[in-house]
Amino acid sequence: MFGGIQIGCIQCLGLISNNVMMKLPEFIIVGTMKSGTSTLGFHLNQHKEIYMPDKEIHFFDGIGGYKDRWEKGIDWYQEQFDNANKNQKVGEKTPTYCYVKEVPGRIKEVLPEVKLIWIFRNPVDRAYSNYWHAVRNGGEKESFEYAVKHEAERVKKNIWKGYLKRSNYIEQVDRYLSFFEPDNMLFLTFEELKSDLAGTLKKACEFLQVEFQPSMCETKEIKNKTYLPRFPAIRYYFAEQFGSRSILSKIERKINVKKESYPKMDPDLRNKLLEKFRKSNEKLADVTGLNLDHWNK
Repeated sequence: MFGGIQIGCIQCLGLISNNVMMKLPEFIIVGTMKSGTSTLGFHLNQHKEIYMPDKEIHFFDGIGGYKDRWEKGIDWYQEQFDNANKNQKVGEKTPTYCYVKEVPGRIKEVLPEVKLIWIFRNPVDRAYSNYWHAVRNGGEKESFEYAVKHEAERVKKNIWKGYLKRSNYIEQVDRYLSFFEPDNMLFLTFEELKSDLAGTLKKACEFLQVEFQPSMCETKEIKNKTYLPRFPAIRYYFAEQFGSRSILSKIERKINVKKESYPKMDPDLRNKLLEKFRKSNEKLADVTGLNLDHWNK
């Protein structure tokens, strides 16, 4: 149910009148987090026939700090694409969509014919990057080793503590396959995006039925440097007590900082985690047709 109305198609929402076709996404990059979704979205947005908002929309996940967005309704969602012109294909990217259980059903209700783009990364590397993202934002104070060892208990209280769970891609893909046909999905990898940007974008353009434009590769993505806290526990405390956007937390971020990137993972732990994901990776390869052998190294 959405706003008290069972949604079976866009027409049921009253979005189509005799005079106006309101813009809603024709495609969504649903995930996965820390796997190149922003980079993929940036380059797709360089195409003249594609429009995507720069920021993540977080409409369908509707939990945590974004809970009110789903409750705001379809009119609010449509407003996020008002800057698109009538000839552009509209899309959005929100990598939490693949992880939150309620999302595929909600997307099916509102956008039954939408195309879905997935981009996966070596699950161990993704989990580690996800962990350090949480540390940087004040959402984690424990070590990575502690976090993964106690994940089963921690994730019951806070789903965002599931660094390994979010890397179990086949579970998420299977959830979407309960609502969408495989032909509605495109599966890519972070490693492929890095090694062959043009080839990856060609696949995406073919999937979206637009002609590939070499200029999509020429514009460089501008990335802001993000530094880790020197003392993660202090960052965590300020975020917990005052909120991550408070003035005090902003001051803390300027003082409690180091310029080094995050350290390499302990080799023994990495090998254990690689083995942990081996079977789920094999299942993912079977379902998606991707060659994922390089993830085992």
